[in-house]
Amino acid sequence: MIPRILLLAMCFLVGTAFADSSVKLKHVSLDEFMSGDLAVSIPLQLSVPVQYDHVELPSVGSSYHYWMLKSEASRANATGDLPGNSGYMYAEISENAVYRSEKDVFRGLEDMTADEKAEFSAALTDVRMERCKTGKFPVLLLTVIDKKTGYRIHNMFVATLIDTNVVFIALIAPHKHQEIGDLVWADIRSDLDCAKP
Repeated sequence: MIPRILLLAMCFLVGTAFADSSVKLKHVSLDEFMSGDLAVSIPLQLSVPVQYDHVELPSVGSSYHYWMLKSEASRANATGDLPGNSGYMYAEISENAVYRSEKDVFRGLEDMTADEKAEFSAALTDVRMERCKTGKFPVLLLTVIDKKTGYRIHNMFVATLIDTNVVFIALIAPHKHQEIGDLVWADIRSDLDCAKP
C-alpha cells in the first residue's frame, strides 16, 4: 500500500507560475518550519525558496505546515487546490509513516512487501531512496515521479526518536521548473550526513 502521505503529495499538484527557473534560498530550522510544534529539537536546516513564506491553510489541513507564495494562500485555502505551478513545501508529524528504532527501519518504505512494492511501482517511477542522518536522528530521502502527472516529488522522513513518530516533509517543485526542486533538494541534502554508496 502506498503511504497515504505520498498519495496526498501526488494529489496536490495544481496552481500559478514561477517567473523563471532561477531560485534563491533561505535556510530555516526544522523547528521554525514547523512553527515550534516539535517535542524534540532536531538539528536540521531546510532550504526554502526565498519567495516562500509560512502560511496557514486551515481548510486544507490544520496539522500541516505549508510554505508557499503568500499570494497563493487565500486561493489555496478557499479551493483546496495547492499551487503546483509556483510550487510549495509542507511538513507534518506523520501518523502513517513509522520509524522502528529496534530494527532501524522506516516501516512501509524500507521493508515493503512484494504487494506493497507492486502497488508503489504501479503509481510511481524513478524511485530514489537514500538513508541519511542529521545528528542522531535517522532520515530517509525519497524522490519519485508520479506516473499520472509526470511530476517529481521530493520527500523526507525524519525519525523523532519519540515512540515511532516521524516528521514528513515534502517539496512539490513548480510544474514548469522541476529543476528548482532538484536544486532545493540538493541543498537540503548537503546539510545531511548521507550514506556513501
